[in-house]
Amino acid sequence: MTIFRPGAEHAALDDFPDAHRRLLTLGVGLFPILRKDEKVWLEIPRAMLNKPFLFTINISSSIGERGFYASQMGPEIMAEWRRIGNTIQLVALNTEFRAEGGGKRAGEEAFSPSLLAAGPVASADHPERKAFLVDAGLLLSDIPGMSTRLEMAYRLPYNVDRGNSYFELTRADEKLTTLNAKVHYFTPRIPAPPLVAPPVPVPTPPQATPDPRSMFMGFVYNFRALPEEKMSPRRADGRLGHFTETFTDLSDDLKANPRVHYINRWRLEKKDPAAALSEPVEPITYWMDKNIPPKYRAAVEAGILEWNKAFEKIGFKDAVVAKQQPDDADWDNMDASHASIRWFVARTWASPSGRAMSIRAPARSWTPTSA
Repeated sequence: MTIFRPGAEHAALDDFPDAHRRLLTLGVGLFPILRKDEKVWLEIPRAMLNKPFLFTINISSSIGERGFYASQMGPEIMAEWRRIGNTIQLVALNTEFRAEGGGKRAGEEAFSPSLLAAGPVASADHPERKAFLVDAGLLLSDIPGMSTRLEMAYRLPYNVDRGNSYFELTRADEKLTTLNAKVHYFTPRIPAPPLVAPPVPVPTPPQATPDPRSMFMGFVYNFRALPEEKMSPRRADGRLGHFTETFTDLSDDLKANPRVHYINRWRLEKKDPAAALSEPVEPITYWMDKNIPPKYRAAVEAGILEWNKAFEKIGFKDAVVAKQQPDDADWDNMDASHASIRWFVARTWASPSGRAMSIRAPARSWTPTSA
């Protein structure tokens, strides 16, 4: 988490001149991106303040041992931007406890949201766009909480080195803004080994980095707009094995059990609702990562398409599609709009070869209140 304190040094933009507009890498986007040299800014429309969106973090690169692997899914958070004076806050909404009607205010007062990051507003409002800039560097912090995980694994205090962290790639469209960050973690020194064997085993420092005091981790930060049309939820049945979204519904204080369980599912809709077998309006598309060795790609594609047999039993034809990410692609399939099958390697892994594949689904679309 990054906490901005008034008086902290920052690269402020006193206004929003046309020269800065020409630096926008994309003129459109949920939160358009402006970039100059190593500096990156996000444009926040006034209309998007206090408006929930989905914020996700995926791990694109890591150190290859002790559970720190590349191509892993991270947290999915319902978040919103809040402006307090000249400070912008990225706030995680508390969706573990929800309420409607008369219980909504009591629920909001009882269960706090969390601050993920904060920083100074970097410009005045643009007169036509009704938007202002914020320094995207507020994301170059330990939002994923890796410093705690590193300390648990190695018993060493690793911290974020903001000065040597940076953004590799950025892109934005109408529903999604994505920033690929390289975050540098470091510890000042590795303690000398004890002269006497400790009573309990002590983990060794990292073994897969050239210098165990320093490592880079890649994070893919996604800001995704919520769908305009809400998806109808489906309650879970404990007799069936579904992954679920669980929360406490405090709308009715007479419920014996306020816990609610919704299943995680795809938004799959028939083109022809009356047909016994119909193609979907939008198929489930899995992108095969360009890191998958070519000799395995046909087998991976066949495995993906095998799922169509199951979907045909519930009335969907060609519900699942497999596509290959081009080898020269300059976009990351770890953004929140792509489901992907990714290939990664590691020093320590269950596979004797140290090679594995991960399945990553795009961020789910759900609402911060019960339906």
